[in-house]
Amino acid sequence: MVQLNIQKGDVMTGCPKGMLCGCPITHCGVVTDGDQRNGVINWCVTGPLRPRNEGFVDIGYYVAQGYMGLIKEWNTRIEPGRRYWFKPHRCMLQRRHSGLINAVVKQKDGSYKVRIEGLFIG
Repeated sequence: MVQLNIQKGDVMTGCPKGMLCGCPITHCGVVTDGDQRNGVINWCVTGPLRPRNEGFVDIGYYVAQGYMGLIKEWNTRIEPGRRYWFKPHRCMLQRRHSGLINAVVKQKDGSYKVRIEGLFIG
């Protein structure tokens, strides 16, 4: 974050790479939070329209540590510590992903807010 001078609200693009979770599609989003000490950036993936219109900071390749999101439809019990297959709402490849759920919070509307780590694609 320090070297690229990335701040909350900045529009970013980057390509996720790593041992388990790589993707050929450039991801675009808005920074929601970050840690100057360890360089971890939290961001919300938005799609390519905003960077095209507003400009962006390109972070190049990055390693995705996890996803945070909402589960609104499910066909099995949601439990921490289990690996699940899912398709991110905005996945342009329409590929299934899998990950280990390590945090679950039930929302007032009945959906679940989850954090998923240990990501695989395909």
